[in-house]
Amino acid sequence: GDRTCILSDSMISDTNTTDHDVIPGQLKTIVLNKEVSVSYSGSTNKAISKIREIRTALSKRIYLEEILESLSEFTADENGGVGFIVSSHMGIPKLYKIADGQIHYGLDTYWIGNEAAAGRVLEEFGKDDRIIEELPNNMTLEEYKLRDAFKNAVYEKELPHAGGLIFDCIGTPGGYRY
Repeated sequence: GDRTCILSDSMISDTNTTDHDVIPGQLKTIVLNKEVSVSYSGSTNKAISKIREIRTALSKRIYLEEILESLSEFTADENGGVGFIVSSHMGIPKLYKIADGQIHYGLDTYWIGNEAAAGRVLEEFGKDDRIIEELPNNMTLEEYKLRDAFKNAVYEKELPHAGGLIFDCIGTPGGYRY
């Protein structure tokens, strides 16, 4: 379709810390303009600095391909410490995953961050066979079930690799909204 659904938690954590060192408080999906949003995982300070650079580049009418290449180089230099998902509605909707110096494109689902948390989300999503009679306004059935799966996986306290608040950002040709 013409929509993208980006889900993110707000947990800032380090796998070497305990539950008491986890901070639930960072927005990880940022709308840059009507046509582009970017999500990140990893080092918050480094990612936010790079996202600010991207926002400035977009305002100067830099091509999206140049931005993707810049993110690719940045993630290569960070050796796995930062990853990005870029959602674009310049023309047809596209998702890009940029991690470890690589640009991934062509799938309709990408994940950055903790792999165990991703596995829990996919497991929850796969077992959701409910029939929903009435959906929330402006949400598709698939988005609703994915959001529920994400919520269930994030709030399951098995490991503190995801948590805090959950944000969903829906992208359409008309723009993005949280």
